[in-house]
Amino acid sequence: MKYIHLIAESVILLSPHNRVKPLHLKKRDMSSPPLRLVVFCNGRSGSHLLGSYLDQHPEIHFDHEQFGGDIKKQYNTPLPYYFSRYLPNSYLKWRISKAEKPGYGLSFHLANYHHTSLRIQHLHAQGYHIIRLNRDDPWEQAMSHLVAFSSKKWHQKEKPAGIQESPQITLEPKKALSSVLNYRNAQKSLDKEVAPYPHLKLSYVDDLQRPEMHQDTMSRVFAHLGLSDIKLEQSPFRKTYKQPYSEIISNYDELRAKAEKRGWLETHGTS
Repeated sequence: MKYIHLIAESVILLSPHNRVKPLHLKKRDMSSPPLRLVVFCNGRSGSHLLGSYLDQHPEIHFDHEQFGGDIKKQYNTPLPYYFSRYLPNSYLKWRISKAEKPGYGLSFHLANYHHTSLRIQHLHAQGYHIIRLNRDDPWEQAMSHLVAFSSKKWHQKEKPAGIQESPQITLEPKKALSSVLNYRNAQKSLDKEVAPYPHLKLSYVDDLQRPEMHQDTMSRVFAHLGLSDIKLEQSPFRKTYKQPYSEIISNYDELRAKAEKRGWLETHGTS
């Protein structure tokens, strides 16, 4: 195991796509256990926004998504993905060793269960604080996913230069409704997974959707983690498009009517 770990680290560090800066990151003091946290979520729930605020705290290095198929895009070798899939604890220890702050956090999607043997109960057993984050409106979550997938634009960082044109998209009804159903089921599965363990529950709509919410939300998060409060700087992450989905998706009304007929619409506000 020791040699496998060393080989994996050597290969990973040679990758030009590695976003970690190994030459000047400090090793943690292993004499005391660090603060560890995981944002357990479904896709399109605001985990990048939340993570950008967690990373502002001087006690937390937030590593965002480190499990799942997207790892393959971060490196020029498939080895990190296979280590995260089959030796997740060793892979996670390697990621922690590169943290430049005492505490470590990451986001872990329920969908990552298809890519690794790591489970939320394993992270709980290792002392991770659990933050459950979700959008809680399967319709909005599905529309966000489908627009991002169709436009190939998953996140917006900083203010774009010039006028940001929104795409005009027509969704295939069967695929769109299937996505809504998948997110409905995923929400139930997410809550079932975290139910046995202490956790802080956050909602994108109730806690992150509007900028004026962010300071109060993060003050609550830091208190839950036993950390001192800090004054936040503005996150670099922005809403991908300002226009509501009803103006981006040409057959929005048709799809919504079909979802309503099936009883799949929630009580949250809609776009």
